[in-house]
Amino acid sequence: MELSRQVENVVSELPGDTLAGVIADGAATSALLAGGVAAAQVLRTGKDSRRQFATAFGDISVGVVTATALDVLLEDLG
Repeated sequence: MELSRQVENVVSELPGDTLAGVIADGAATSALLAGGVAAAQVLRTGKDSRRQFATAFGDISVGVVTATALDVLLEDLG
């Protein structure tokens, strides 16, 4: 499959990274970004919200699962 081949080519050019590493890096970056946005809201409003944090980490989880599932599907088709 062409898309799978292109993804593999890009990942193979990254020094020392595998697709799993790239997904983990994306998740870590998303967590840091979500934490920064949440911290900014806490500083602005003076209040924190469990729902806000749960939503952010839920979104990160969905992204990681989706990326992993897509990789598995593309691997099986290729």
